[in-house]
Amino acid sequence: MQTAGYHITNQVSQLPAPQSQQPSVEAIRASVAQLLFQARNLPCSKAAQAFTQLLPCISRFQLALDALLPSLDEGNETADRILSCYILYSMYAPHPISINPFATVLHAIFVRETNKALEMERDGSLTENDQFVYVLWKILKGDGRDIGPFSPQHILKHPIPTELRAVVLVKDANTRSWQFNLYAGEDLATEDGSITNLANGLGVSSAELTSRPKITPDEDREMVETSRGTSLLLAARERVLSLSEQRVLKPIFSKLVNPPVVAFQDILPIITKNPSIATPLLISLLTSPSPSSFHVQSMCFDALIRLPPTLNSFDVIGSLLRDKTPMTLGTTGVPTTVGEAIKLETLGYFLHECISWLDTAEIEERQGLVSEDIFAKGVQNLCRFYYSLIKLSILGPAAPDGIDTIEMVHFTLRNSRFEDATALYRILVTGSF
Repeated sequence: MQTAGYHITNQVSQLPAPQSQQPSVEAIRASVAQLLFQARNLPCSKAAQAFTQLLPCISRFQLALDALLPSLDEGNETADRILSCYILYSMYAPHPISINPFATVLHAIFVRETNKALEMERDGSLTENDQFVYVLWKILKGDGRDIGPFSPQHILKHPIPTELRAVVLVKDANTRSWQFNLYAGEDLATEDGSITNLANGLGVSSAELTSRPKITPDEDREMVETSRGTSLLLAARERVLSLSEQRVLKPIFSKLVNPPVVAFQDILPIITKNPSIATPLLISLLTSPSPSSFHVQSMCFDALIRLPPTLNSFDVIGSLLRDKTPMTLGTTGVPTTVGEAIKLETLGYFLHECISWLDTAEIEERQGLVSEDIFAKGVQNLCRFYYSLIKLSILGPAAPDGIDTIEMVHFTLRNSRFEDATALYRILVTGSF
């Protein structure tokens, strides 16, 4: 297995990369076909990781349209179909499957495959697609991560238990409240604005499509808008959004937070690259009336505590502290505002982590591991941020009115060689400015 893993990694490194020019569609399809063939005996999660190396994040959606979707057609190797399904799921993990743009396609295939299994059962034939249907079922009900440790060949070699065969799972699917509908033969707009009929492209029969509920034009527009917003929000982790993209995204935050599109690990890169959208996004998350609001709030508080002492971090925290939007805090539903919640749940921990971060930066500077500007700038920014909180009456000007202030007094005294630290120290110990 180690040899096979090294082989696939070595082969992936030789596949076309977007360094100097974009590879052709033919080259991309050949690369994906090679990847699927070589990864049949590797864990699905390893193959998905290798897929991400083929092109940058912004180009992977089109790569999936050009190369992965065709491999899901009937007649292809079942191992390749299993692997393609998992990669399509993994592209948007750990976000809910309901916002995965490929969810409706996977659902259409699930319907087709279960109908096929039922026909074979009625004819007295042995169903041959139980493993494939099981993989689709796990992904569609939100448990796709359970497939990751297993290889497609491993899944195919092991018989499916009676209670998990396709003819049984179709009954479960009929009673389960799926979080999405088929696009019932309608044209679906892709990220780059091109139009593709995903359902027909996969060979879904007209009988299957007409048997499913159609969506109205208003629902279709809303789904396209939400899909576009989801793509932009996920792209905000990787690059700075243009002003036009920000104008598209900001009005629909309320649609992207219930359930939340972003996870804990997404918040830091969004703040780093796009602080102007981070503040309204966090306000929407904190004030969302979703049933899991307590967990969403905890996710936001934990992410904010771990921000480094940069200008973007201070801008976002400062904006949140000044925000007066009403919200309910915790499981008890205590009424408060966003600013008060951030002050209570985040500010003290955030200041402590900033000081710890700068202490580490000072040690690394002495060891010659980082530029001295990092530490000096960090001290200057933190002191100015704290001073602005005093001027806004968010924090008191004199010690000892809390542990946070005492810690800041100690920090400014230790760094009194910097002018901003000395000025803040005088304010903290005298209470006047």
